[in-house]
Amino acid sequence: MPPGFADGANTRFSRPIENECLTCHNALPTPVPAADNKYVTIPQGIDCERCHGPGSTHVAEKSKGILLDIRKKTDFSIVNPRKLSLERQISLCQRCHLQGTTVLNEGKTFYDFRPGQDLSTHMQVFLPRFTDSKDRFIMASHADRMTRSECFRLSAKLTCITCHNPHLPVHTVPEKHYADACRGCHTSTTMPTHPQAQGKAIAMATANCIPCHMPKSGTTDIPHVTVTDHFIRKAPNVSKDYAKATGAFLGLACINNPKADALTKARAYLQYFDRVEARAVCLDSAAKHLSEAPNSQLRSEAYVYLYFLRREPAKAITAYQQLPKTTQDGWTAYRAGESAIALNRVGDAVSALRQACQLKPYQLDFRLKLGAALLSQGDVAAAEREFAYVVKENPKNARGHVNLGYCRALQSDFTKAETHYRKALALDPDLTQALVNLGGLL
Repeated sequence: MPPGFADGANTRFSRPIENECLTCHNALPTPVPAADNKYVTIPQGIDCERCHGPGSTHVAEKSKGILLDIRKKTDFSIVNPRKLSLERQISLCQRCHLQGTTVLNEGKTFYDFRPGQDLSTHMQVFLPRFTDSKDRFIMASHADRMTRSECFRLSAKLTCITCHNPHLPVHTVPEKHYADACRGCHTSTTMPTHPQAQGKAIAMATANCIPCHMPKSGTTDIPHVTVTDHFIRKAPNVSKDYAKATGAFLGLACINNPKADALTKARAYLQYFDRVEARAVCLDSAAKHLSEAPNSQLRSEAYVYLYFLRREPAKAITAYQQLPKTTQDGWTAYRAGESAIALNRVGDAVSALRQACQLKPYQLDFRLKLGAALLSQGDVAAAEREFAYVVKENPKNARGHVNLGYCRALQSDFTKAETHYRKALALDPDLTQALVNLGGLL
């Protein structure tokens, strides 16, 4: 049950698997340009290059017989994470084990990071902080939790591979291996007395540190799972289910870059409000940070986003119209189109939505909105072309079938209209518009 599938959302499993998801859960695919969830090829599973970087140079050198003794020298034709600095090791693991609200740097994509690089040169990852943040975490927050630990701060040598062998599944590694990692620093012969010891000191040589100091718990974002908390503490509440934490929201913190600039912080608050939790204070924080950011096209696009989320459509359109016509952000154009629809400015809506579809031709929600706007103008033929494109790209798009059926009905082709309505209901039996349209047709 990935994030976003709880509480009745996405119960038909129709949510697209976008670049951000796929670039962590798999080896890197070959995406179709300007598409969020359309791919030319998709590898099967995680591969070596996710941690060791591109391998073509390494293969070419070894194929030519260029060998060296890696016990004495570093092979620079491939990345060996163990040879990286602590900071770069953490960056490598953070790429996938630090989930949050991710703000891409201008001009960057989720495909650009390579092992050995500093993650903050590509993206900034924000996590919410609460009054009880010590007792709540999301599924992929391992890196954040570890770096909050005193063990990490004081040892100056603790990284993910101190405990984990990336080449072995976790469940195949004996528990003693992880406790041995603790004993790498904690060298005293006995542990201090605590209630579980029943008044006796525990021998370090046989102790299993993990269950008490890194307890398992539910997470706040994914139901029906338990995961080890990587925040290493002397006395965590091992009986507490962290999934049920209820502390007050304090704000967002950039985990991989404490010096994130004002514009990046503003974009993080906008995304968090839009995708995670619609807290009004997030929009106030976004507005404050935007006011502190220097003028730029990215800042202007963020203002369109802010006004769109605040449901101030007139301001959103004004901000959009002040942008250069060369703007390359499809989502900004889409938000302007939605804002124009809210004001019944259909001509402006069609213009903005056309630009959105031009910039992101495979974003089918954009085409559905454009088709609806074209219908409002009475251009049935143009609307039908948009809906037909949606159904051709994704034959399982129920809303595409509903709208295409409606266009057929307007042209008195009732047989084809009924066919599309019934296809929509086969895909989603609870789709209200399909039920209403079919009832009207019958």
